[in-house]
Amino acid sequence: MSQILGEAVHDGLLARNPCSRRTSPRAGQQKVYVATTQQVWALHDSMPQHLRTAILLGAFVGLRIAEAAGFRFDDVDFDGAMVYPQRQWPDKPLETKASYNPLPIPAELVDMLETSAARSGTNLVCDELCKPVSPWVIGWNLRGIKDEIPGLPEGAASRTSAITTPPCCSARAPTSRRFRPEFATEAP
Repeated sequence: MSQILGEAVHDGLLARNPCSRRTSPRAGQQKVYVATTQQVWALHDSMPQHLRTAILLGAFVGLRIAEAAGFRFDDVDFDGAMVYPQRQWPDKPLETKASYNPLPIPAELVDMLETSAARSGTNLVCDELCKPVSPWVIGWNLRGIKDEIPGLPEGAASRTSAITTPPCCSARAPTSRRFRPEFATEAP
């Protein structure tokens, strides 16, 4: 169709080709929503105990829900305070090459992940029976609590953007060691 209309433009029968990519409107871009620190901790506290690690991995490491569901105990260097994402649910390769990059995490998050690892199976995010949890279960629980969290945009909890890293909480941020008051430590 585009070729025919292009020839009509070339022959002078049409002023422009309505099928041309140059004249088509740009695709809309999704607005990125970054949850506040209070919203992240409200999501964490509202989730069932066994799924709270998914919120931590999403908010402070930046993992997608499927990556958090596939995250394993072996993917964390507890001594070096680094995470090494290797897979997403259900043992599929990660979406991008950049997703494989190791990421530093704050000491307090290491402690929280160690606590979670002590009561989980091979995956850090698991159910009450220590069996891996699918991204659907995590998303279903997020959708169930999203209305309890003031200020979250409509549909935010059904997307990974609901647990996007707040700038003050990022593992890459210089102030990341104080991401929750009860886990704060004295400055060195």
